[in-house]
Amino acid sequence: MKGSRTHIALIFCLLAFPQTGFSLSGWKDFVEFGVEWGYSATYYEYYHYNYLSVADGSRIDSKDSHLNYKSNGHLYAYAGIRPANFLSIDLRTGWAGVFEGRRVMPLTLEVNFLPSGCNADGWKYSLEGGMLLTQSHMAGQYAYIAKALFARRVMLSDYLCLDMGVSLQAVADHPTGVYDKSRSEIVANDNLLRSDCYYSSLNFSIGLCF
Repeated sequence: MKGSRTHIALIFCLLAFPQTGFSLSGWKDFVEFGVEWGYSATYYEYYHYNYLSVADGSRIDSKDSHLNYKSNGHLYAYAGIRPANFLSIDLRTGWAGVFEGRRVMPLTLEVNFLPSGCNADGWKYSLEGGMLLTQSHMAGQYAYIAKALFARRVMLSDYLCLDMGVSLQAVADHPTGVYDKSRSEIVANDNLLRSDCYYSSLNFSIGLCF
């Protein structure tokens, strides 16, 4: 008799579960996860270095800005929430190249606006910003990144979508291990007094969101 009651209770729970708000299919309306791969075409560089020359100990102030094409890539993973059908907010991290020989770990927040809805084919507009985590930077200073993205979302299934986008990216960096191109001189970290670098790039990306 006791066994029969247990079986009846289990059947009741299984029948009642789909009627609750905790079905797996419902989670896609409130949270999202994804990965993104991309290519970065860095086209602009500005730098300002102030340091003591290794050769003679004199103080050098070197600055320049120019178009300087470099190829880089990035790989992100993210998790986020969907406060509304047309809005998602993601926390993103991963790996990115921002300039020649400069590899960093981004930690950013991205706000996405999708007029057609998060689970529908349509356009996607995003603003992203945050920090670049790296050990090779000036003490007490940090690197930052900002990005504006325009993408097309294609639903591959009820649970999976493909995002194809293009974005403009700006990076403010304060690296150590500096090489002063204007004087062909490697700057010792202990002699580096100022290191300001700014990069602009055009990014192309493809991502999967589920």
